[in-house]
Amino acid sequence: MATFSERLRQLRLEAGLTQAQLARFLDVDPSTISSYETRAERLPPEDVLKKMADLFGVSLDYLLGRSEMRRGFPDPLDQEWPEAVKTIRWLARRATPEEKEFIITLLQSFGKTKDRERRNRK
Repeated sequence: MATFSERLRQLRLEAGLTQAQLARFLDVDPSTISSYETRAERLPPEDVLKKMADLFGVSLDYLLGRSEMRRGFPDPLDQEWPEAVKTIRWLARRATPEEKEFIITLLQSFGKTKDRERRNRK
């Protein structure tokens, strides 16, 4: 079975992302991604692992190399927003590196706005 390092590299390449793009999305240094991909014993913190699994649409067990099943259970997002998920996946496979950076920045900005709104409601 694949290691976490092998899975991360495989999933990143399938998504058409550079290490720098993935690092930006996860809010870590690009050298951290390189380290995750080359040092099998180095694992990210739990919150970063969850972001990775969500980004790539896989279970944590698959990402960690503990399962060959990409997904444990159907993702509700795929059921609630099927066209949006398909569109994002389509764009991710075809976008230029600059377009991917723009999409990542846009989604991060949206996420930060939603987080602020949630905090302000409390």
